Amino acid sequence: MRLGFFTAFGFKAWHRALAIVLLAGFCQFAPAQVSDGEGLTPLEGVLPITDDRALWDAVKDSRDVSDFKAYLNKFPSGLFAELASNRMRALTVGTAQPPVAQSPSAYPTITRPIATAPVQAGAVVKDCADCPEMVVIPAGSFEMGSNESADEQPVHRVNVPSFLIGKTEVTQGQWKAVMGSNPSRFSQCGDDCPVDSVSWSDAQEFAQRLSQRTSKQYRLPTEAEWEYAARAGSNAKWSFGDNENQLGDHAWYLGNSKVWFGENKSQRVAQKRPNGFGLFDMHGNVLEWVEDCWHGNYSGAPADGIGWTTACSGGYRVLRGGSWNYNPANLRSADRFRNSPDNRFYFNGLRLARALLTP
Repeated sequence: MRLGFFTAFGFKAWHRALAIVLLAGFCQFAPAQVSDGEGLTPLEGVLPITDDRALWDAVKDSRDVSDFKAYLNKFPSGLFAELASNRMRALTVGTAQPPVAQSPSAYPTITRPIATAPVQAGAVVKDCADCPEMVVIPAGSFEMGSNESADEQPVHRVNVPSFLIGKTEVTQGQWKAVMGSNPSRFSQCGDDCPVDSVSWSDAQEFAQRLSQRTSKQYRLPTEAEWEYAARAGSNAKWSFGDNENQLGDHAWYLGNSKVWFGENKSQRVAQKRPNGFGLFDMHGNVLEWVEDCWHGNYSGAPADGIGWTTACSGGYRVLRGGSWNYNPANLRSADRFRNSPDNRFYFNGLRLARALLTP
């Protein structure tokens, strides 16, 4: 059951209480981050809205081939030409080729010719020296959600096309290589620790800059993609099963993230066991932003794995996976969290995804 007070944090009630205790111990934490969901000053330098993007925003959720044909006729080399072509093919052949998940509309990825990526499930792709390792996730379907909380219902079947997702959370070293700075509260943890204290808007800019550097289409995973990847074929509470006693073998959380007499904090990535898809820290360490905006439940949610970015509730964005300061129940594969897109908390990080484009 979700309680309703302190909604500005966008977390479950006990998380909010815990966050207050933790925040009191970190004097340098900005007060603006806890004021009525206002968050910090929104990121400047966002790409301008163009006629290209305006038309794409108008047609991107359409199921009519003629809408995408109209986009390509007007912008044959547009920012979203590749996505428009994919959607046309998907709609033309039915379910033979599911549509590719949308690029973030606020930070459109510049589309360039992309080399064919390995298509074997489990293959690892690394596009540059400072890029995260990306794992090829096989196409499939799964039951998304659970009956443990109202915002995780109704449980519904989702078909997910093959895509790439980060083998680990984005690290501080990878963030510094692209952004030139390190915002992390736990910067002393080192380059192999997950970057923290990043907003959804910051994560979008990181993906957009890495896309420009590599000519690949990096983005945040959709919420459906994230849960599909986290479950790795499991219908249990966690990817490894329902036995809470095994959680410490797979995740950093409140029960094991304190080192000796130090404070609880994030830890180096890839120290725990991976899930069935070869992904590390899908449970715990830092919360991970996804593309979707917040909805109070799954009524009307897409069934094809794309991001759900319409009819949003309260301007919030979704985070998944739980973090180093959360209890076991909140590291479940189905558990969901929300926050303002411009708030930066020291338990928020990200994991990247990108489309798997084939001839």
